[in-house]
Amino acid sequence: MSKKKVTVEVKNNLKNLVLLIEALDGFRRGRGVSLSMMEKAYYNLTIDLPVKWKYIKRIIQSLIRYPMKDGRVFRHYKLLRWARTFTNTGIVMIIIGTVIALIFGRSELTLASLFIGVGLVYSMFFLNWYSLKQIYKYYDEHADELSSRTKKLKDVAQMLINIMREELIKYGISPTKYPLRLYNTDYRSIEVISKPTFYRKTFLCVISTEEKVN
Repeated sequence: MSKKKVTVEVKNNLKNLVLLIEALDGFRRGRGVSLSMMEKAYYNLTIDLPVKWKYIKRIIQSLIRYPMKDGRVFRHYKLLRWARTFTNTGIVMIIIGTVIALIFGRSELTLASLFIGVGLVYSMFFLNWYSLKQIYKYYDEHADELSSRTKKLKDVAQMLINIMREELIKYGISPTKYPLRLYNTDYRSIEVISKPTFYRKTFLCVISTEEKVN
């Protein structure tokens, strides 16, 4: 049986499926991405999905709101917003200081701008890392309480994996061209290529296109 031509549309569908699968998997562990990015990927798909975006969004939002009941976690969310704001401020100060130094030469003002900017970026990077670590810890500690919500996300992710598998087989595309970086490996038709490392906290996986499905 001849394989169908791999068009730009097919490639874009696969890329968007990868983004959605990884995002859904990440939300199961409290590792979220932009909902607007997910929504864009969903509506850019030219494949008909048996699940509505509103359904996916509702589950994710319930997961996001859950830890807000804990005052400590809520403070970390506020710290994250401040960290991102001050990081952007620090980057702007570095850029302005560098541009002024290149045009007018170094001065106490430009050096101060650079030092303050670099200090802000580094300190906010640490604050961002610490706050995220505490939020992730909360999700891990409350995994049982969140199981009903995360199970729904797992089911949607599995559905997308099945659809992606069908696309790979239909067009004869190697699964290694579209790897998945997952926090969870409890999906069918998934092969783990590499385990998490110090620098990468996810499993590197590919979709199995073998006839035998686990």
